[in-house]
Amino acid sequence: MMQYSLRRAVIAARVRTFEEPPVPEPRCKIRTVEPPPPPAPRRDWLLVASGAQNDAHVTAYKVEAEWAGVPKSTFETVRRAVCFQFGVSRLEIMSHRRVIRISRARQALMYMAKKYTPYSFPQIARYAGGFDHTTVLYAVKRIADLRTADPALDATMSAVERVLQEEADGHPA
Repeated sequence: MMQYSLRRAVIAARVRTFEEPPVPEPRCKIRTVEPPPPPAPRRDWLLVASGAQNDAHVTAYKVEAEWAGVPKSTFETVRRAVCFQFGVSRLEIMSHRRVIRISRARQALMYMAKKYTPYSFPQIARYAGGFDHTTVLYAVKRIADLRTADPALDATMSAVERVLQEEADGHPA
């Protein structure tokens, strides 16, 4: 019995030595930080570099300057319209698969998102499935080039534009 109580005393002494000391109360008042104000509304960009026709940035700004007066939509509205017209699901368009049917629809989504939403290239890349902003630059340039070369793609993109324009006017399709 003596050994048992001695053992308990030794263990209790060891536990006391490993206990954390109490944290003292702060002497100063803890200051709360206000969140930053929301960003100012984004102005539509003007086409600055007119000489560089093949630059992806310039092409993207051309698209934006061309549609400066169009009411902006939400990304989800654009995604819904593109998914419907191209016949792909939301999960397929958000994936990183490289099947041409899915990647072309994803490029069209990025193109339309740049035209119809106020989001920047990195924001569109994040919303479209976690891509890099240069992927959006390439997609905007690629779809702009393909619209002139491929009448079927141009017809599909025009249908998406009509749906988005009707929705922006208050007449959902």
